[in-house]
Amino acid sequence: MRVAIPVSEDAVATTIDFAHEVLVVDCEASREMRRKRHALADGLPTNLANRIARLGIQVLLCGAISRPLAVLMREAGIRVIPLVSGTADEVLAAFLENRLEDPRFLLPGCTEGDRKRLSRSPASRWTG
Repeated sequence: MRVAIPVSEDAVATTIDFAHEVLVVDCEASREMRRKRHALADGLPTNLANRIARLGIQVLLCGAISRPLAVLMREAGIRVIPLVSGTADEVLAAFLENRLEDPRFLLPGCTEGDRKRLSRSPASRWTG
C-alpha cells in the first residue's frame, strides 16, 4: 500500500490545499518499507489531485481538505482520511497500528465523528 501525508517540516500540514510537500510511504503488512518526500504542484485542485494520483497513492492522510480536491481524490480512487494532526511519523505509526482514532491525532476543533462522517459521506457533503 502506498500512503501519502502532506507535510510542513515534520508535521502533517494543516491543509493539503496549501502544502508544498508530501511524504510518500510504501507499506507492506503494516510495516513501513521505504519513504520519500515529493514536491507538490501549485494549489489548484486538479494539479494537486493529478500529482497525488501519478505518485500511485492509495491512502491520503491529511488535515483539512477542500471540497473540490476531496472530490478529485475520490474520483481517482484514493481513500482520504481527513482531519489528521500530529507529526508525520506519529500519524503514520498510528495508521499502521489502527490507532488513528485516538483523539490526539485529530485536527484541533474536530471530532472523530467529523472524520467518520467526512470519510464515508458522498463527496458533495464535504466542506472546505
